[in-house]
Amino acid sequence: MGQGPGKEWEVEEILDAKIRYRSIWFFVRWKGYDLSHDQWVKHSDIFAEDTVAEFYRKNPGKPCVIAAAVFDSLRFQHPSATIRTLRRGAAIQGGG
Repeated sequence: MGQGPGKEWEVEEILDAKIRYRSIWFFVRWKGYDLSHDQWVKHSDIFAEDTVAEFYRKNPGKPCVIAAAVFDSLRFQHPSATIRTLRRGAAIQGGG
């Protein structure tokens, strides 16, 4: 449906999203086609920004793509640093 060189179909609705092969995939309903043609399509193959935005307005908890500018501003801490902090806190509290 949505795949193939030079072929384009109109997205009627995005029904779901998931992470697959380290990418976001959308479960898409194509305009003018019945439910048997619904299929998973890679995010980069969807050129319906308004439809994608509407899906996320309705489903804010679904997996999504994070823009590089936003991702770079997020603060991450290595999991082992968190464990060390917890162990130190437990030792201090347990020591009495």
